[in-house]
Amino acid sequence: MTPTVTVVIPCFNHGAFLAECLDSLRAQHWTAWRAIVLDDASTDGVTPELCEIQADERVEIIHLPQNLGRALVRNHGIALATTEAILNLDADDTLHPAFLAKTVPLLLADPQVGVVYTDYRIFGAWQGTRKAEPFDAARLYHEQFIGGAALFRRSAWAKTPGYQEDFSIGNEDYDFWLSLVEAGYRGLYLPESLYNYRMHPQSWSATTSGGTNRVFRSRLALLRHHRAGFEAHGAVTAFELTTYRDEARRLAKAGQRDAARAMWREVLTRDPGDWRARLGVFWP
Repeated sequence: MTPTVTVVIPCFNHGAFLAECLDSLRAQHWTAWRAIVLDDASTDGVTPELCEIQADERVEIIHLPQNLGRALVRNHGIALATTEAILNLDADDTLHPAFLAKTVPLLLADPQVGVVYTDYRIFGAWQGTRKAEPFDAARLYHEQFIGGAALFRRSAWAKTPGYQEDFSIGNEDYDFWLSLVEAGYRGLYLPESLYNYRMHPQSWSATTSGGTNRVFRSRLALLRHHRAGFEAHGAVTAFELTTYRDEARRLAKAGQRDAARAMWREVLTRDPGDWRARLGVFWP
């Protein structure tokens, strides 16, 4: 069967989760898929072999000679794909059996739709459900509401900078969704929980890989890369305020009082009436 969707699965030291990830793919109601698993120069001594065990007629395993990182490894896999529909799926996450059957037809039906996204379930060390929002380009410049495992067009990716190295510290998906909007595409929201995001001690969101201030740095990078879009939607000040406030709180919680005061001063330059920032300058 000729595949109509390619699932790109970066895998760095997550070989222990890969079988479950691929089992959820093999259980899909939509069977016309191909998977490219990219072992991103894993260093744990077991992931390369665990990847090889999963190879079959629909699952290709590629061992990269050097680590590309969270952003660039995705570009490598997408470039190898031959289908229009692409899904980036982390090796420690899984899909609901109906994910492809419900999203692929929606994407392929309208050439102006660049991405189809859903709600998702959190499992593992933490439990819960995360709701997305109906697509609104202006709102996307104020908040990230599209999850990482969203289906998108390869031809749309080709009209953007793709996944950019500045975001190997985080927010690589947010950056890419903004790039799709700026390339003239819109998103489509399917309000069902159709993929499962695993939280565990080695997951990206649970570690400090990339630095404890990686969220702050990646949000500043978003402003640099998409300044015109933020300005066009009147979102610059609000985005900066959220960025500096969150970092000030993080620093204060970590006991880094001088650094927290500096962040609160940044807040005050943008919102002189913020009483929390005034208090933080003197008692972060």
